[in-house]
Formats: sequence, C-alpha cells, structure tokens
Amino acid sequence: MSLADDASAFGEVTGCASLQEVLQFFRTRCDDRSERAAAAAYGMVLVAKSAERGPYREDALAALNQLAKAKAELDIAALHLPPVIDITTGIMLAAQRYADEMTIPCTEWPSVDEIAAVVEREARTFVKASQRPS
Repeated sequence: MSLADDASAFGEVTGCASLQEVLQFFRTRCDDRSERAAAAAYGMVLVAKSAERGPYREDALAALNQLAKAKAELDIAALHLPPVIDITTGIMLAAQRYADEMTIPCTEWPSVDEIAAVVEREARTFVKASQRPS
C-alpha cells in the first residue's frame, strides 16, 4: 500500500499489509487510545486503497461496500470501544456523503481513487485529533 503522504502518523500499524493483519494487531497490540485510533483509521485507508479500480458506478459502490464491511470488522475487533467506533463511523460517513454528492444518476459518479482520497484525508484528520492531549 502506498499512502499519498507520510504514513508515520499511523504508527506501528503501518507494518500491516491487510485488513486481517490490522484486526490481529487490534487483538494483540492495541494498548492505548491513540494506538487504537491509528489502527482503525489505517485499516479503513488500507481497505480503500486496495479496492479494485474500474470505470463504472458499480466499482465505486463495491469500494463503499468493502469499507462498510471493514468498519464492522474493525469495530468488532476493538470491542465497539471509542475512539474506534467514532473514527470508523466518521470515515464511512464522509465516504458515503462524498459518493452521494458526486453522483449524477446515469451520467457521473466518483471514482474509487476519489473515494480512497476522501477516506485517507478523513483518517489523517481523526488520527491527528486523537493524538492531541485530552
């Protein structure tokens, strides 16, 4: 996976190459709130970046479906605890809103790359916010 910018904001979880590895990371290594936040955000980015590309609306919808499934799996692995549920919900909502706003029925729709860019931007925003002192 290649992130548009520096991946260091996500921390150690960037060593994971698949959603299954991120889920295992949750089960074995997420000890603090900021680490859980980073893992949740990175998991969503990883899924968006690995979604199959194609020119059709169905491709964009398939990417959103994959994100929805990843959201559920990440929430479950994190025992439905904050900040994971807040992050996965926020990222999913941003991606869905973007897809809706960019769709003109039968003529235009967002690409998977555009959806992935929204997911990455939102993920970085959530990670940055979770690293601020409370």
